[in-house]
Amino acid sequence: MKYVIALFALVGFLGFSSFVHAADTTKNTPKDGKHAGHFVKVDGKNLVYKAGKQGKGKEYEVATDDKTKVTIDGKDGKLDDIKEGTLIEVTVADKLATIVAASTAPAKADPKAGASDKTDKK
Repeated sequence: MKYVIALFALVGFLGFSSFVHAADTTKNTPKDGKHAGHFVKVDGKNLVYKAGKQGKGKEYEVATDDKTKVTIDGKDGKLDDIKEGTLIEVTVADKLATIVAASTAPAKADPKAGASDKTDKK
């Protein structure tokens, strides 16, 4: 009987610890430098984005301030103007986003891929 009780206690403990781990809200902060990703949202004064050009990487959160320069397609903008899924490049210095450049233009196709340049001459 002692073993059954010990087994249930162990299973309960492991179940609780995995539940606590799943609820972990640790935020990933990008290192200093330039980072590409897809815009997710603005959370207060923090910018949240998913890393990678496909937006399928880790989710990162970086602080912004009133000096953070935001551009959308090369024109001055605000974080609130960026739509979810938009490709962005974030420049980070001292754990603060200093520049956020958003691009709404679709990615250009590689001219070398796909159709050939050759034309048939008859």
